[in-house]
Amino acid sequence: MEWEQVGKEELEKLYYDNDYTDNQIAQMFHITKGKVTYRRRKYNISMLQKAIRDGKVSQNQPESSVS
Repeated sequence: MEWEQVGKEELEKLYYDNDYTDNQIAQMFHITKGKVTYRRRKYNISMLQKAIRDGKVSQNQPESSVS
C-alpha cells in the first residue's frame, strides 16, 4: 500500500490498534514524520481520541474548577 492510499480508517488502525508512532508509520511508508502528523491531525487522530475511544477518558468530563 502506498501512503497516498492510506485513509482515515487505515491510519486509525496503525495509530490506535497497532500503537505505532508517527515515526514508525513514516518509516513504513518511506516518508517524513511531518506528513504522518499532518494527516493524523487532519483526521483528528490523537492520543486523547484514543483514550476516549478506549473508555479511559470521558468526552464530557467536567473541567476541574480553580479557586
